[in-house]
Amino acid sequence: MISAIKHRLTNGSMDLQDIEIKDAEYSDDDEKIPFKEKELIEYLFRLEETNLFDINQLQNDSEQLETLKKSSEETLTQLRKKVQEIDDSIK
Repeated sequence: MISAIKHRLTNGSMDLQDIEIKDAEYSDDDEKIPFKEKELIEYLFRLEETNLFDINQLQNDSEQLETLKKSSEETLTQLRKKVQEIDDSIK
């Protein structure tokens, strides 16, 4: 029944108001994953360390990018000056 409803919903032949919730079947097949308190705390600490490492890497990458941008801008400015000097010498 649910697959038929999904099919009709995706094909546009049915509106959400047409579904009667009382007839809808539901089952929860998810298994519960038992966590011991110590394991959960250790997992959260590892997750935090990983996140802090990633944040640090991102900050380092951003700093390197800014340094590269400044260097590129300086190089570009110098090259434009040389082009202008050559242009002026040709005229």
